[in-house]
Amino acid sequence: MQGNTFTQTFKTVEAKINPQITKLGFKLANIHTSETQNTMAVFASANYIENSKYYFLKCQKRFISLNIAPLRLDLSLDFGWGKKSYTIYELYELEGNFKFPKRKYNLYEAMYDEYQLQAEFERLLKVFIGCSNRFLANDKTLEHDLQEQRSRKSIISENEIIFKKAEKAFKNQLWGEVVSLLSDKKKYLNNLNQKRLQFAKKKMQKIK
Repeated sequence: MQGNTFTQTFKTVEAKINPQITKLGFKLANIHTSETQNTMAVFASANYIENSKYYFLKCQKRFISLNIAPLRLDLSLDFGWGKKSYTIYELYELEGNFKFPKRKYNLYEAMYDEYQLQAEFERLLKVFIGCSNRFLANDKTLEHDLQEQRSRKSIISENEIIFKKAEKAFKNQLWGEVVSLLSDKKKYLNNLNQKRLQFAKKKMQKIK
């Protein structure tokens, strides 16, 4: 007897999870699946929009999205407003005050196993429910806080790249490059990078 396809498994799991999302005030909008053979283009998503008695423009509607790309070992729960999307991990970082549960199953195996796949999606859904009070209450400040958090992380990531370049330049005694890289980042410099900048400036003065 031939087993379920990935698409069949996903749709069965969605039907079982659907009541939990309906309780949050959302309804299924669409399901997308792809299982092209011999490629990494295997994915599925179930998208839900808020079930409100009020009329909202599409760009303002809240949504929840369950996504899986098993061959890339990628599983996610996204949410947001219109085209503005955030991940469960971003929400947890901002609102979570409990331990994020670890993945239990290999997604390559779970893609054909209803029990395993349901457990993995319910794991993320449990985290979402534990962190989503502001989102479900349509707190208008949540999006601002999420965007601010994302911007901070982007700055940190950008700074880390610059600091690594400055470290390499310092080791190669490229003092001008060190000064150029670190001068615009003074308020983000730790003690080590402050000393590198001061040292490089002194070296530059001697060269002149």
